[in-house]
Amino acid sequence: MNESPETRASEILRRAEELVPVLAERAAETEALRRLPDETMADIRAAGLHAMGKPERLGGAELPLDAIVRVVATLARGCASTAWVCGVYSDHEMIVGMMDPRVADEIWADEPDALIATGYFPSGTNEPTATAGGSPAAGVSRAAATTQAGRSWGASSQRGTDRPNPISAWCRSTKSRSTTTGR
Repeated sequence: MNESPETRASEILRRAEELVPVLAERAAETEALRRLPDETMADIRAAGLHAMGKPERLGGAELPLDAIVRVVATLARGCASTAWVCGVYSDHEMIVGMMDPRVADEIWADEPDALIATGYFPSGTNEPTATAGGSPAAGVSRAAATTQAGRSWGASSQRGTDRPNPISAWCRSTKSRSTTTGR
């Protein structure tokens, strides 16, 4: 994207405003399903609302938080549940975007349109290492996020530091044990 952040934010807000009546029509169905309808997910993707917080270098809009909040508030006029889901996706894309770039690269490498949702819960410990398939550390951490492809990642602290090292716990399984260390 070669547009300015303001232009991107304005365009995505415009798309969100266009979806408000559609989302309002689907709000009861959303409640009954207890999830977003497939048509709503398709609309979110088509409008680019699924990548508002994703780093621009990986095809996302990389909007600032205040712009995302305006979009989420706009969506809530049609369906609060849809707004909440878009907010969660965006927030967690922003979290990943603040981590070591290798985390984002791995999350979106094979699945550029992956949606992620997480609870940032640093847990466990790891040891610095140059092994484990190129991972900078190995250890155990609870999975904190899941993508649609069944990948998960968590955050842990290197022994002797309080510094989170999320890439160490990224694995290709939703199991609570790292597939790279076997622990």
